[in-house]
Parts: sequence; structure tokens; C-alpha cells
Amino acid sequence: MTRRIGLLGGTFDPVHYGHLQLAELALRQCELAIVLFIPAVSPPHKVTRKIAEFRHRVAMLELALADQDVFFLSLLEDDLPVPSYTVDTLTYLRKNQRDDDEFYFIIGEDAFLEICSWKSYEELLTLTHFIVAGRTGYSTEYFQTFVHSLGYVLNGKTWRDTTGKNQIVFLPAQTDDVSSTAVRERILKNMSLEGFLPEEVVKYIEKFKLYGSSAVP
Repeated sequence: MTRRIGLLGGTFDPVHYGHLQLAELALRQCELAIVLFIPAVSPPHKVTRKIAEFRHRVAMLELALADQDVFFLSLLEDDLPVPSYTVDTLTYLRKNQRDDDEFYFIIGEDAFLEICSWKSYEELLTLTHFIVAGRTGYSTEYFQTFVHSLGYVLNGKTWRDTTGKNQIVFLPAQTDDVSSTAVRERILKNMSLEGFLPEEVVKYIEKFKLYGSSAVP
């Protein structure tokens, strides 16, 4: 029996309820068996700003996922070359997968619309299915035109490439509009984080003074 595995990669700087809601939405609507949270060690698109150390981002994920039985933390990118390119991660996973595993890469619509700027994006599209979570304020027509330009055609509710093997599943916007950028800004302004982060993650940030002017290593 095929096992559908969701993959949620990212910087997780820090992990927030938006990430957890996205994973839950994909799990339910796409009938995933599990979701792997894969933090990037050195994300190439974040080189213009300082990010929290990998150990801190991992620790916060561990706290956020502690009570979950279908969400798991994967540190595989810690063993891969840096910077952390998604195509390298997927290549590794495909080489080490079980025969009955299928991967579904979970991504926000905003990020997916920039996928042509990713390393070896054409190869990446052949390595995994995609679950694209809609974002408020984005044009449905633009998304459809973009996906069509990648060589996919709509078949029912799923987009498929010319081989029929690779899919893109679009999920309309249903998660809270939360971003790590907004969370970091709230921390700098000493604003409440209630409803943004799990309580244990908030305590960790306070303990290590992350994302503030007095942040420590």
C-alpha cells in the first residue's frame, strides 16, 4: 500500500502556528500518513539576513512537535552539503525511499510562484508531488497560468504533468496569515505572541533571548 509522506521544509525562524496549521491541512485533505518537518541548515534565499542558529531552530521545532503523533522532525539536511538546496534534499530522499513511498512537498503559494528561481527546479518538479497552499490576495487565474506554463494540465482537482506521474494539488487559503517575519517583529516590539506560537516555543525564545537586540548565541 502506498504511503504518502508530506515534506514541510523551511527555515522555521521561528516555527509558528501557521506551519502547524499548514501541515494539518495537507495531512487531512491529501490523506498523508505523516509529515516530516525539515529545517534548512543554511537556506540560500536567507543570506541577506542573520538567522537563528540551527540548534535553536531545531530545539523550537522539537518543542512544537512534542505532542504530535504524525508530525516528525527530520535533520537530514544537517548531513547534506550547504547551502541547503531542496533539490539535493529530494534527491537524497528518493535514493533512500521505500518502494511504496510517495513524497508530497508542502509549500505556500507565494513560494511556489518563485520556484523557477530555485536550483534545478525542472529536476525538482520530477522528484516529488507538490501541495500548494493558497495565500490570501493571490490571483487564482495567475496561479493557473503559471502552473500551465510548467507543463501541467488540470485533471479534476489535481494538476498533472505530461507524464501523468507528477501532481500539484492546490489547497485554497485556509490557514491563519502568520509569518516568521511578523513574529520576529512582534518580539522586537515586545508585543504578545499569544496565538502565534506554542507556549513552550515562546518560553524558549525568552530563555535564550532570541530575535531581540540582546540575543545571545
